[in-house]
Amino acid sequence: MLEGSWHMDQEASGAVEGVDVYVPSSVDLGPARFRAAMSFGPGSQCTLRRLAPTDAHYFIEGTFTREGGRVAMTLSEKDGSTVEFDFDVLSLKPDRLELRPLSK
Repeated sequence: MLEGSWHMDQEASGAVEGVDVYVPSSVDLGPARFRAAMSFGPGSQCTLRRLAPTDAHYFIEGTFTREGGRVAMTLSEKDGSTVEFDFDVLSLKPDRLELRPLSK
């Protein structure tokens, strides 16, 4: 059920501190200056939308692993450097994904 394209519902994410709420990208959330987005595909492939210092949006690609309630993403930036993100999956439903970002 994690597979698919998700984007952040910023209003719902503000309801509980430290919890990011994502909905399927097919859900129209209206305009936003920047909206975090990620996708998870078959074979452990993933993408993450980034915001450049120039306010440009771009996607980086990588892989993910899921072990129990945790997702770890390893992605390659445009300059070739590697970035990692870890999340606790608090809730996963077809219409809602709740994540708590973990610091490294």
